[in-house]
Amino acid sequence: LFLALSCDYRLMRTERGYLCWPELNLGMRLAKGFAELSRAKILPATLREGVLTGRRYGSTDAIRAGIVDEECEVGELMVRAEEIAEAGLPDNLNAANFDAASFRQMKIELYTDAYRALSMGSVDAEPESRL
Repeated sequence: LFLALSCDYRLMRTERGYLCWPELNLGMRLAKGFAELSRAKILPATLREGVLTGRRYGSTDAIRAGIVDEECEVGELMVRAEEIAEAGLPDNLNAANFDAASFRQMKIELYTDAYRALSMGSVDAEPESRL
């Protein structure tokens, strides 16, 4: 799930597999970077349910919950993934004045807490309460 959340768009195969936060079932806590990335990319109600219950989301439920953007059969997976990736290339964004450095900065600004936790923190850093 961590790798999937690191992506801008998420595509999941149908019929087999699931996404979950396994920490509850493994007796672990969330690493700070993973917690911040999850918080940045997942709706609060979905995150609460996924983390606190260990729920497993199949592709259809993952779409409904906002964890993934699309689902497709395994035979179509690579073709569809390539289409999504190609659409995100600078030449295909139809931006009047695309600047890679500005694009990178926009992503950092969208996910500031996750960026800081992943690039400047340590895996065993204590969580910081927002209360």
